[in-house]
Amino acid sequence: LIPTPRPPTPDSSLTPIPQPLTPIPRPFRSASVPTSRQPPRLLLLLAALAALYLLVAVWQTASEPKQWDLGVYRGAARVVADRGDPYEPSQLSAQIDQGSAHLSFVYPPHVASALGAARRAADAIGLPRAEPLAEGIRVDATFFGFLALKLAAAAVLLWIWSALPLASDAGITRAQRLAVLLLVAVAGFHETLLRDLYAGNISVFEQLALWLGFAALLAGAPVVAALSIAAAALVKGPLAVFLPLVLLPPGPGAGSATPPWGRRSLAAALGALCAVALPLLGAATTTLDARGWRTRLAALDERGSSNPSTLSLARDLLGEPLPGGPPSGWPLAVWMVLAAVVAAVSARQLVQRWRVRGRPCLRLEDVLLLTCAASLVLPRFKNYSFLMLVPAATWALLRLGGASRWGLLLLLTVALWEYQALLAATVLWLLLLRAPTEDGHGAPQRAPQSANVASRPVS
Repeated sequence: LIPTPRPPTPDSSLTPIPQPLTPIPRPFRSASVPTSRQPPRLLLLLAALAALYLLVAVWQTASEPKQWDLGVYRGAARVVADRGDPYEPSQLSAQIDQGSAHLSFVYPPHVASALGAARRAADAIGLPRAEPLAEGIRVDATFFGFLALKLAAAAVLLWIWSALPLASDAGITRAQRLAVLLLVAVAGFHETLLRDLYAGNISVFEQLALWLGFAALLAGAPVVAALSIAAAALVKGPLAVFLPLVLLPPGPGAGSATPPWGRRSLAAALGALCAVALPLLGAATTTLDARGWRTRLAALDERGSSNPSTLSLARDLLGEPLPGGPPSGWPLAVWMVLAAVVAAVSARQLVQRWRVRGRPCLRLEDVLLLTCAASLVLPRFKNYSFLMLVPAATWALLRLGGASRWGLLLLLTVALWEYQALLAATVLWLLLLRAPTEDGHGAPQRAPQSANVASRPVS
C-alpha cells in the first residue's frame, strides 16, 4: 500500500521572526542618537557677521536717530498726565517730536494710564519735561537709556533661548546655539530684531516676558509662567491665547517634576485674573474713553513688510484699496477660514502627540508649533513681532541637513518679497507639524507587517 500523503501540520517551533521597528522618515536627524556633528563653519561665520551688523545698527539707531515709537510713548505720557486723550490725533501730535508725528498711539487705556502715572511721578520728583522738537527726534538720556534697556532685554532673551534644547546633536554647545540664534534674530524675518531697535518699540520686552513664561512652563513652574505670560498679555492682549498652556505639565524628557493639578489650576486662574482684572481696573479708574482707542485701532491699515500678516496678505491679493480702514468682505472671510484651518490642524497635531505620550503635556516642540501658528492666525503681526519665531527657526536650522538647511536660511534672510516673513513662518509651521511626535527620543516607530515564514518540508 502506498501511503496517502497528508498535509503538513503546523510546527510549534516555527514562529514568525520578529521584525525590527523601522522609523518613519522625517526631515530631521533623530534626537535619540547623540552625535558630535557641529554646525557648519559657514553658519557660524555668518553669525559673527550678524553680530557686527548688529553693532552697526545700534550706532545707526543712535546717530540718525530713530526710535520713533519711543517718541509716541513720551507724548502719550505727557497727554495723559495733563488729563488729555492720547487717542485724539491733534492732542497727541502737539506733544510728540515731528519725527514721530506720523504715528498713532494704539495701546489700550490701562497702558496709557500707566504711562501718564509715570509722567506724573517724574513731575513730582522734579524731572523736567523735554519740549517736542519741530524736526527730527530728540536724543537725550531717556533715548539712550531706553536703547540700553532694549539691548539688555535682547541679550537676556537670547540667553534664555540658548538654554532650550533647540539642537538634537549633543556636540552643539550653548555658545553655538547662541550664535545661530543671533544670526536669525538679526538677519531673519526682515531683520526682526533690528526693526524693533529702529522703531523703538517695546516688543522685545513683551517677548522677554512671554519666553520667561514658556521657560517656566517647561521647567515645571506654572505660577511664574502664568504671571509672565499675563504680563506680556497686559500690553499685547492677543498673547493671552497662551495662558491655557499653564494647565499642561512638562512632557517626558523635560527633566522637571510634574506640578500637581491644583497648583496648575491656581496658576492659570491667577494669570487670567491678572490679564483681565488689571485692564478692567485701569478702565474703571481712568478718564480715558475706550471708544477712542477702538476707533484708532480699527483705522489701522498697515500692510506689506511692516505688517506681513495673513489678513494683510489677503487684503492685498483681493485688491482692497489702501488705506481701507477696518477689513471687511472677502479678505476678512478668507483670513477667518485660513485661521480656522491653522488652529484646527495645530490642535489635531497636539492631540496626536498627547496620545503617543499617554497624557496631555507640553514639550518645546509644542511651544514652537503654537508660536508659529499664532503668527499665522493673529490679524496684526508686525515685522518686529516675528522675534517670537527666532527659536523655531533656529530649531529647524540645527536639525535640518544639507540643502534643506541652506534653503531655509536663504528664505529667512534674503528678502525678495514683502510677505516673505509670513512665508517663512508657514514653512516653519509645516516643519513643526512633522516634528517627532513621541516623547522626544527620535521619530515615532512603526512595525511592518509580519512576513510569512515558509514551512520546512515534512518527510
